[in-house]
Amino acid sequence: MESNAMLSLDRISKSFGEVKVLHDVSLEVGEGRIVGLVGQNGAGKSTLMKILAGVHPHGSYTGVVRVDGTELTLGSPGDAIAQGLGIVPQETSTVDTLSVAENVVLGTLKGWVNPGAMRRDAASFLSELGIRLDVRQPAATCTTSEKQLLMIARTLYARPKVLILDEPTTALTATEVDRLLGFLTRLRATGVTVILISHKLDELFRVCDHIAVLRDGRLVDFCDRERFDPQAIIQHMVGRRLDALYPRPIAPPQDSVVLDVSQLRVAGDQARGRRELTGISFSVRAGEVLGIAGPLGSGRTELLEALAGMTRWRGQVRVAGREVRPGSQAASVEAGICLVPEDRKRDALFANLSVTENLVIGSGKYRRGPLRRRRRETEGARRAIGSFGIKVADPRRSVLRLSGGNQQKVVIARALEQQPKVLLLDEPTKGVDVGAKRDIYSLLRDRTAQGLAVVAVFSDEAELIGLCDRVLVLSHGAVMRGFDVDAGDEALAAAILTGDDLLKEEHA
Repeated sequence: MESNAMLSLDRISKSFGEVKVLHDVSLEVGEGRIVGLVGQNGAGKSTLMKILAGVHPHGSYTGVVRVDGTELTLGSPGDAIAQGLGIVPQETSTVDTLSVAENVVLGTLKGWVNPGAMRRDAASFLSELGIRLDVRQPAATCTTSEKQLLMIARTLYARPKVLILDEPTTALTATEVDRLLGFLTRLRATGVTVILISHKLDELFRVCDHIAVLRDGRLVDFCDRERFDPQAIIQHMVGRRLDALYPRPIAPPQDSVVLDVSQLRVAGDQARGRRELTGISFSVRAGEVLGIAGPLGSGRTELLEALAGMTRWRGQVRVAGREVRPGSQAASVEAGICLVPEDRKRDALFANLSVTENLVIGSGKYRRGPLRRRRRETEGARRAIGSFGIKVADPRRSVLRLSGGNQQKVVIARALEQQPKVLLLDEPTKGVDVGAKRDIYSLLRDRTAQGLAVVAVFSDEAELIGLCDRVLVLSHGAVMRGFDVDAGDEALAAAILTGDDLLKEEHA
């Protein structure tokens, strides 16, 4: 703990009804320090940050929050900003109808504004951060990663004393991650205190002075840099030791080819930021996990969406020897292809429905004609909750009440309930804690042992090497290289996935 703390939390407790989610959390962070905050989904990280952001106002929790020695009584997010607390949430919250420059200065404008001076100031500030964006362009035209950087810039523009970042690197490329972490180290030198929430321990180890671990609403560890140890931190997070994060295959892939793709071509759409795909060919055997690697914009998501029938394509796709009609979601589903998209909240979850309804929706076995069989739905949902290890107090409550990891389990469970031959996964562990990741990995290995073919996009090279049987590397919408992970090529695999120069050399 720090003396003369810039940020001090003293016995913070918070309950929702009869459920206590924070238990006497005390934490002190000195000026110009970076603290990594880790914990499983549901550990209390978001609740604690919402207290600091003024979302949960003073009086709705017990305990004391101090910044630079002053006790705060925050009643709104505006109060938090005024008191020197800057929060960058995980979900993008840019105002798409405004320009990049207007988004940067949003919240700090008072009175009449000179548009030219505003753009010059915003451009200078973005340049200082190393963010390359046209300040005149509408935020709506920015990519997901550019919007994430824009949100960070907007928060920093208010010159906070304490900066809190919630999973800021989830949508960033490796180069953008390096740039952000480098900026945080420079920011620390100016005296700004940083709280960095992340599931990526390697990133935390690069920049943090301390790591705080929450489990079940309690602070269970606070370690200095000299005590950083990934296994010990994971053990504190989950309450047990994980000797091997990636389960070994239960059975080797079979000889039979389930998915065969030949010369797949998809037209690009520059206005929507969609990459053109050119002549992609590969096959996936029963019981095999094929990883799709490559930088953002390489065509990974476009490939999965084409196979799922969401876009028109040319070429040939066969499932179990039968051709699939191009550009038809119904044809892809009928052939046995099922997609779990990257953005679960936007594209996979039904926010206005319960956990039970999210698990059973789309399955014909719970209907008799147009009528729903409520009892069967409830029984089916309970079986799925048990089989997939979904932690939920009441399946009748909204799915949005679940943690991110449990929401993802619901989406994957619903997909597997359809008994697909080919499961497409786009960043299936994005924003998921280490315990839920392990559960998802084990689940996939169980199903591949039964003959399921999996095609999965991963940005984390450790997942590609630890979970996949083979990896296909995309670059600029084409297959750059494929390799067999089990052939002892791990070192080369890591070099291909992380080395920009090698990527360029191979593609050339």
